[in-house]
Amino acid sequence: MTFNDEAIDLRSEPEVDDAPYAPASVTRLQLALAAQGICDDAVTLVAVEDQEITDVPEALSLVRVADHTHRQTTRAKAAAIFHAATVGANWEQIAETLGQKRQAVYRAYNPELIAWRAEATDAHGLPRLPAIEDDTVALLDHWLALYAGPDHAHAENRGVSSALRRMTSEEELDVLLAHAREPLPLDELAAVRERQTVLYERLADAEPDAEIADGYRRYATRTRGQAAELRELLAARAAAAGDEDRDSVPAIRICGEPSPGNPDRPCTLPPRHAHHVHQTATGAQWPVAPSAAEGEG
Repeated sequence: MTFNDEAIDLRSEPEVDDAPYAPASVTRLQLALAAQGICDDAVTLVAVEDQEITDVPEALSLVRVADHTHRQTTRAKAAAIFHAATVGANWEQIAETLGQKRQAVYRAYNPELIAWRAEATDAHGLPRLPAIEDDTVALLDHWLALYAGPDHAHAENRGVSSALRRMTSEEELDVLLAHAREPLPLDELAAVRERQTVLYERLADAEPDAEIADGYRRYATRTRGQAAELRELLAARAAAAGDEDRDSVPAIRICGEPSPGNPDRPCTLPPRHAHHVHQTATGAQWPVAPSAAEGEG
């Protein structure tokens, strides 16, 4: 087997908790969040509480909830379209499903899809850090359990989290390899190389073929070395910048006349000051000795 950055025959391995969610899972999560908002609003609109149904403030609050529901529905529609596009549906298929013309749907949603993808990815082109999404998924699981109840069809699985998939090491490497070919700041490139090292080592540990596993480890060694070199270069640049900053600060000049009682505490007044006494930083003073010219006078 030949290893190179352009084409690597990567092997599947189990999902791990630090992997980003797959793009389709991220769009599905956005749809779930919109649906949660719609359901919560629907409960508010359906429920009849102690207020009189002719109460104007209560009626206006329902108008606000209905308006919010409408916006959440619009958000859910966009998330569903984004999800379909992410899993491979083309604009013609999406338009046909909506009963609209392709060009109209494309003009309406493609700019939003581009903006959403830019917002939903981090500096390395990967979906946002899973720690943020994990909290959201856990809350949705809890919400679904409360909303659906024990007899609901979702009670047998883990709700939202059971439908989401994380990126495999192969998928994450594909994104990182493409991203590393672009001009990057050194700190970003170092982070990419460090993550590649983790992924190559993970693939090596999961690979039963010794030759292929050795290939992954060689790549891990290389990317680890590249990351270390980049970190050293960044540290050297930071140190040099610090030296330049120190050199750019002008030295503070003082009189420097030693104190008669303590030579280690010099006069800190400006050089050639016109005062009749010297003074240390702690406030100790002593008379200024007359100069030779003054003595002759």
